[in-house]
Amino acid sequence: MTTLIKFVSKICNQISLTNRLAIGLILMSLSHVGITQEYNAFNVLGTSQAMCKPGISSASELQSFFANNRELVEQVLQEADWQGNPEDLFSAIAAGDFTTNTYAKGSKFDWTGLKKKGRGQVLWNRIWAGEKPFEGFEVNVTSQCKVHKLVIPNACCNLSLMATFEVTTPVPVVTITADNENVKICADSGNEAVLTRADGSNETVPLDSAGCWSGTLDPGTVLVEVTNKDECGSATGSASHLVTAATVVAEAIAAAEPAPTFIPYVGLFAGNESRMRLAPGLDELYQDNADVFGIKIGVLKPLSEKIAAFGQLGYVDRNGVNSNYVYSDDSWFADIGLDRALGMSGFVGGGLGYWNIGDKEFDDLSLFVHGGSGIGATNAQWFLEGRVFGDELDNIDTDNMVTGGIRYLFK
Repeated sequence: MTTLIKFVSKICNQISLTNRLAIGLILMSLSHVGITQEYNAFNVLGTSQAMCKPGISSASELQSFFANNRELVEQVLQEADWQGNPEDLFSAIAAGDFTTNTYAKGSKFDWTGLKKKGRGQVLWNRIWAGEKPFEGFEVNVTSQCKVHKLVIPNACCNLSLMATFEVTTPVPVVTITADNENVKICADSGNEAVLTRADGSNETVPLDSAGCWSGTLDPGTVLVEVTNKDECGSATGSASHLVTAATVVAEAIAAAEPAPTFIPYVGLFAGNESRMRLAPGLDELYQDNADVFGIKIGVLKPLSEKIAAFGQLGYVDRNGVNSNYVYSDDSWFADIGLDRALGMSGFVGGGLGYWNIGDKEFDDLSLFVHGGSGIGATNAQWFLEGRVFGDELDNIDTDNMVTGGIRYLFK
């Protein structure tokens, strides 16, 4: 019994080995067939199977053939299972998008068309074996995301496919230009760009009609990706740039030199004072005008970038006070107020004053406003000032003073 089992096992092994060898030979044969393409030679054009007779020789004749034999051409394309839109081929021919060429011996064609029994048909895998090249028209048609290289021989119009190439979506070319944080991004295709900043955050920005976007980005490396999408697919192009911060000289100087706590100043002024003054021996007030000249010394206290408080002490000398009036020819005054900076060197402000210090009979309050601007690149400023007087400020029309002058800031 044991001997019988060993004999059967040996036979089975032999069969298995034979089967494996047979399968291997079959696979090798199939592989060889798959990588070797046989072409059928032809060396004659313009036979009874020609699609046109007696042939064509000009561009206009080619266009006429396609216009007048549309059904025949479409039959060839259908028989060849052409992976394109026939309308694209007819449009290219009508538009003149073709060239002339010669095809030497050994030129290969995936298929060639012919006319047999009045109908368009195809022959597969053809190779030109004629000793002389033949002439023909060549059209490269882009259709269904492929470029189809088609040949129409002059002698017969037998439409033939020479090659097919895949159409790939162009990869956008992305460029980045920057002036520190001011960045301009452009791409030759695509509608939007995805920005990835140094911190990893993303932002999608639209591209304008010129294919560009401009904006401000924080310092650091930015990655820009632009995707071009069309009917044949999509492709993404990218570029990166190191965004740098602008050197701020003015801020550096300001940080090194802090703003002064107080700004002393001195000023000179002149103008006209109009007051209701008391005449000796009379119980009535009469209006009188006098020219005034004065000096004031004060200090500014910056409260913010634009606002400063100030206090000042001044002396005024009057010229032209009527000698019959009981009123001093000169006096002292003190003011407090606020100034606001305007532009590069201008200012406007106002405040409250105490007039005729030390004269109990004629001391009174005053309100004033003033404004001015810098003089060139110096620390000097011109100013104009208007002032009204009175304990109750009810005589503005008759009790006022208008002056102008110059003050110099020590800073």
